[in-house]
Amino acid sequence: MKKKLFMHVGQDKTGSSFIQSALANSIYSLKECGIYYPTNPNILKAKSGKISSGNGVLLENLGSTKFDKLSSIAAKKFLFSSEMLFRKLTEPAYFDNINSELRDRLGFESINLLLFIREPSDHLGSAYGQSIKRGGYFGSIAEFSEKYSKHINAVRRFVQFCYDNQQQVRLSTVNYSKQGPKALEIIENWLDIPSRTLQSPKSSIVNRSMTFAELEFQKLANKKYGASARLLSDKLCHYLPLIKPDKICIPTDVQELLVKKVIPVCKKIDEMLLEMNSSNETYSYELYGSYEVPIKYELTNEQIGVIYSSLEELYKENANL
Repeated sequence: MKKKLFMHVGQDKTGSSFIQSALANSIYSLKECGIYYPTNPNILKAKSGKISSGNGVLLENLGSTKFDKLSSIAAKKFLFSSEMLFRKLTEPAYFDNINSELRDRLGFESINLLLFIREPSDHLGSAYGQSIKRGGYFGSIAEFSEKYSKHINAVRRFVQFCYDNQQQVRLSTVNYSKQGPKALEIIENWLDIPSRTLQSPKSSIVNRSMTFAELEFQKLANKKYGASARLLSDKLCHYLPLIKPDKICIPTDVQELLVKKVIPVCKKIDEMLLEMNSSNETYSYELYGSYEVPIKYELTNEQIGVIYSSLEELYKENANL
């Protein structure tokens, strides 16, 4: 029986944590549809909405005897979801290994990829927030926007990889800025399974972003402790997952400058996607509303408690350095 490989690859900040939580909650219903979603105890943490990087890490076992069991599993489709694949698949050695192990040795007949892209102005705010949340960044949104090109160039690099390897991979692309609320429905259509097969996470917020006040504390911690300060955001999001995040304000002039800078790359991406028939949703270069950031910030007692204990832990850890 010929097997088909399905890989959901991101890009970053396109609802991957929510999707992976739904997949972890739908293992048995997926199995009934002939789809095998490999897991381990760490991956299953996503069932409860905890931060997960998906199951793409299991592909690191390719070539081992552990992975040989795939050839004996009675499933027509095998599903992996990880933003790691967005980066790794473009590495020739990694992709060659996928091809030789899965296509040639284990008999997979096709590799199907699903990529969510996002409007640059829409993605900028989320990428900026993530760089503060887990990347140690403490600069302004205007400063961050000057380096944003690396994000859109990563999309171009991935689409170029798919364009150059059309005989080996089939790419489907969806504009998350326009279709984000339908993400699970899109996954079901891509997998060709019945509607409502995928079970939404109990919480509609998975791996939440931060509030204005939390971001300010995080930036201060980043400035002092660097990337290790992610301990603060990790604890805030782990212990207080239901707090509603604030949408980051991006001044209109920053958005306009950004769009002008990335248009040539976006047009190249659109050309390749249309030629591959991978998407009928091209970039639209929309600008998103700009508004004033509040002068006063609000924190609950619970937030204050988590921030205090996290900063105390960071201080103790770094006092010994």
